[in-house]
Formats: sequence, C-alpha cells, structure tokens
Amino acid sequence: ITFVLNEKQIFPIKTATSCRLKWSWSSLILTTGETDSCHRSSKSFLTPDNFDNFHNTPEKIRDRKKMLEGKWPGHGCEYCKNLEQAGGRSDRQFQNTVPGVYPKELNKDQTLTKVKPTVIEVIFNNTCNFACIYCKSSVSSKIEQEDKKFGENLWTLHTGKKDIYKRQDEISKKLNPLFFKWLEKNVTTIQRLQILGGEPLVQKEFYDVIDIIKRNPNKELELNVVSNLNIPSKQFNKFVDTINDLLKTRSIKRFDINASVEGFGPEQEYVRYGFNTDLFNKNFEYMLNNSVFRLGFLSTITALTLKTMPRFIDQLNEWKKVKNVYWYPHMVLPIKESVLSTVNFDYEVFANEVKYVNDNYQIKNIDDKNSLDLFNGIATQIQSQPSDPQKVKDLTNFLSAVDRRRNLNWTKTFPWLKTYVGENK
Repeated sequence: ITFVLNEKQIFPIKTATSCRLKWSWSSLILTTGETDSCHRSSKSFLTPDNFDNFHNTPEKIRDRKKMLEGKWPGHGCEYCKNLEQAGGRSDRQFQNTVPGVYPKELNKDQTLTKVKPTVIEVIFNNTCNFACIYCKSSVSSKIEQEDKKFGENLWTLHTGKKDIYKRQDEISKKLNPLFFKWLEKNVTTIQRLQILGGEPLVQKEFYDVIDIIKRNPNKELELNVVSNLNIPSKQFNKFVDTINDLLKTRSIKRFDINASVEGFGPEQEYVRYGFNTDLFNKNFEYMLNNSVFRLGFLSTITALTLKTMPRFIDQLNEWKKVKNVYWYPHMVLPIKESVLSTVNFDYEVFANEVKYVNDNYQIKNIDDKNSLDLFNGIATQIQSQPSDPQKVKDLTNFLSAVDRRRNLNWTKTFPWLKTYVGENK
C-alpha cells in the first residue's frame, strides 16, 4: 500500500476506500449503550467495563483494517459505496477534504488501527420537542410517547424495519457519569465535540458540558450542536450569549451550530412535526446578527422536502448576504427501505427543483461547492435507481397513518403527491 502525507494536513491515508471518520470519529449513544464511527455504519455495544475503549472497539478496528487494504468494510459503508459507483460525491469523499481533524499519530504511521479520538459526538438521551416523521423513539421522546399511545411504531411504518429501542434508563444512568468523567479528563485534547439529541437545547446534559468546558478551557476545541432552534426566544438568546462568552474568553476555538431544516412553511411543519417557521426564523436571525458562530443547515432530503427546495434555497441565499451559511444535505435513511426516499420516484418528478438549486444556489467558497456536490450526488442516485410504484403507494398509506396520529391531512399539504399518485394508478 502506498500512502501520501498531504502537507496541508488533509487526512493522510489515501487508499481507495479510506475514510477520515473511521479513525477520527466516535459517536456515543448513551441511551442505548452504542458507539459507531458514522451514523450509517455498524455499532459496537458499551458497558461500564469497556467504556474507556469506545474508540477502539473490535468492530472499528476491523473496518480500519479493511480500508487499509482498499476494501469496502460493508456494515453500512454501502451508503458511500453506492453513491460513488453511481457517479455522485459521497460523504466519505467530502469528509476526507476536511483539514486537520484526525489523529496526529497518523502523520508518523498511517498503518495504525488503534488511535486516540479527535471527534466525539454524543447523544445523552431522547428528550426532544419534535416528532419528525422519519425519526424514531430512540432519539425522540415525542415519538416514543406517540408509539405507546397508538400501539404502532413510526419507524417501522416508514421503513418496514423493527425499532428495537427500549428505554434503557439503567444503561444511561451508568454510562452518562462515565462519559462526563472521561470528558473532564480529555476535553483539553480533543479537537471537536458534537452534541446531538433529541434536542440538546432542552437537555440538562448540554449545559453540564458547558460547565466542564468553563473549568477546562481548550482554545483548539471546536464545539458543535445540532438543534432545531425551536425553543422560546428568551431562552435561545441566553444560550447564544453563553456561547459568545466561551468564545470571548478563548475557552473554545469555534462554535458551529447545525440547524436541522430543509424547508419553511406547512410542508416543513408537517415533516418536522413541532417546527414553527416564524420561531425558527426569529432565533436564526438573532444568531446571524449577534454572534460569530459558524452557522449551517443540516437537511434531510426526502420526497416531501425536495419539492420545497426552491423556497429553501431562496431564503438561504438571503441569509448568506449577511454571513456565509453552510449547507449539508443528506438522504433520508434507510435509502431503499424508507417510503420517504426520493429514489422511489421517477427523477422527472424532482428535475425542476434540482435544476433550480443548481441555477440559484450561491457559490462563495469551497464549502458551498462541497454542498452543491453533495446535493447533486443525491440527484445522481435518484437518476440511477429505478422508481418503485409500490413504495410510493406505501408512502401514502404511511402519511395516512401519520394523519391519524396528529389530526393532519397530507393531501392538502402535498397536493403534488396526490396528483402524482392519481396519475400513476
């Protein structure tokens, strides 16, 4: 194997399948006792006895060895493999362009399979004020409540897969203290800390992390939060001011916030159930004008949201006039199984929206170029896959089940879908 060390500090392992995330990243899902190195890859299970080894589990080492050989590891890496084989740009390719965020011991030895983590991502619990239709009970307390009330599983309804999540308070009670103990010791050496939910801004644990950082400042630390921004504005403004103080005191290097959004108005409020467009805009614009945060949108592309991309892109471009806002689009998972997946439709259904994005999305820097490449990778995969009329029919049945839960009417919110189904009976 030939390895080339990039002088610009880009991930140095250069095999055909290498991925920075496999060496750098560990996600910790403390509600279920799981860890992985990518949301799409297989998980390892944690106990109090093996917790400190979460970054070097047998499964992660196995996948690193495969990548060193230039082989696809499987176990979830098919997402990127299929995108690349379809001619699109994959997350793996995108991640390998991120400078600097990888274990520095690889600069001396690119054959290592046991390394120290540089990126930690953590989910403390499933407390959330949203019930997005593609989500599940393990990361949404609202969906967990709905599932119990209606005796059916939302995740199973749109994927056909069982959601095996069962609330495991005993695991969480044991692992959360171990994480905070680990973080207290290691927060000054990691490069990036990412906090997911549920919704972090309504969770006590997020503010516990802030307290640890105040006690253990790290001027090289990038702190990242994924949030729906839909908390009361007074509380949200206080959060922004708190992070501003961390930056002013150089307790952290940078703060990134990924706002979970891919549209505005009734369609978004249906898909991300709990979303309030006016509240989102008010809170986002407060950050836009009162912070030096790195602002971004994390967009889950589904058949229901791709149709609303023109309005989304127009609003994004307006905000980019004030400050650059990056965009990270990705397909809903699982791609083939989910009735919400765009690949179930003929490409022509979305061709105008894809063209609009390409014609109008403002390209100001390399981040914007990467964003458009990711979006077009999604479009390429829609084109490369045959449509599935049965899945489209299943989608309408799924939406009818959602309507029963929430007293909604999908035919009024998505008239184009009603027309499409009527024309393709």
